[in-house]
Amino acid sequence: MNKYGYEIEDFSIGEFNFNPLQKGSPTKFTQEQLFNLEKLIKIGDFVIDIGAYTGDTTLEFAIATGCNGKVIAFEPNVAVFPILEKNTDLFNAQLYKNKIFCYNLAVMSVGGEIELNYVDSDFCNGGFGVINGPFVQKVKTVNLEDFIFRNYRDDFSRIALIKIDTEGQEFNILKSSQGLLHRNKPILL
Repeated sequence: MNKYGYEIEDFSIGEFNFNPLQKGSPTKFTQEQLFNLEKLIKIGDFVIDIGAYTGDTTLEFAIATGCNGKVIAFEPNVAVFPILEKNTDLFNAQLYKNKIFCYNLAVMSVGGEIELNYVDSDFCNGGFGVINGPFVQKVKTVNLEDFIFRNYRDDFSRIALIKIDTEGQEFNILKSSQGLLHRNKPILL
């Protein structure tokens, strides 16, 4: 255990060794999973991970897109975000510098602020799926298309895949990102 209260799980892929922080049962990925991802995305692609949690899929995307790719990860949960950040910092330091960019933001149809409700003090069971939970986080929101255009304009045309795991907000995010989806036709997970 460390200051995050999470278990460190070691793994190795080829010559790349990594020790990500995980909550609960560690999520592991295998060489086979990476081969499957490489069928969907290629070296140099730009991938967006919405609802990145601790970064398990974020790290897979970063490996699959190679040294010229880019991954941005959104995670609104303030209790989990430091773990995502630490995992991606470790990854960036060991393999590809400035490859993954993390944002403690909720992707919604419009920018602003919302409250996420949770049923536990660890802020792990809830979010959009809980109404009037006893534990509340106020988080900033962004519109995906606006955010990408404002911050990653030069990479906009390279968006190849968008993973969305937002506890029921997926449709609203897709609906508000129609321009991006129409222009890029990314794979959606």
